[in-house]
Amino acid sequence: MSDFDFVALDFETANNDRFSACQLAMIAVKANKVCETFNHYIRPPDRFFSFTHVHGISYEHVKNGNTFRELYPDICEFMGGTEYLIAHNMPFDRGIFIGCCDYYRLTVPEKQWCCTVQIGRQTWPKPAVVNNHKLNTLCQYFGIDLNHHEALSDTNAVVELVIQAQHDGWEPPWLNS
Repeated sequence: MSDFDFVALDFETANNDRFSACQLAMIAVKANKVCETFNHYIRPPDRFFSFTHVHGISYEHVKNGNTFRELYPDICEFMGGTEYLIAHNMPFDRGIFIGCCDYYRLTVPEKQWCCTVQIGRQTWPKPAVVNNHKLNTLCQYFGIDLNHHEALSDTNAVVELVIQAQHDGWEPPWLNS
C-alpha cells in the first residue's frame, strides 16, 4: 500500500448556482493519517436557498459568516501542502470550487483532482461487490459512519474510502507515472 498526501473535500450549495457554496469541509491526510480539518459555513452572494431540505443549511446559518472570497486565503493555505484533491463525485465539487473562484475573480489553484466514485468503480466493481458507487452505499458496505450531506461527515467518508481502497489494492495513478 502506497501512502500519499491529499486533501479530501466536500461542498454543500445553497442552490443550483455554481458559486452558491454554503459549506466547505476539508481534511488533510498525510501518510494515511488525518492531520488537520477545515470546516466552515460560507455566505453565498445571495439569500436564495433551495437545498435546505437536503443539507439543513439555511441563510440563517450563514448570514454572519464569511464569503468564499474572505475564506479563500485560508482555503489556499490549507490546500497548499498537497497537489491532490479528492472528492466523491469530484466533477460537482471541482465545479463549485471553480465557480466560486470565477465569481469572485480569484485564481484557481492548480491541483490534481481525483474522484472516489471512480476509485470505487476501479476497486469495488458492481454488481460483484456493491450495487452502486454512491457515497451512502459505499459507507454502508464498509461500515463508515455517515451523516450524508453534512460536509465534514461526507469528507471524512472520502478519507475512509481512499484508505480502504488503498488497502484493497488501489494505487493513485500519479504514483505509477
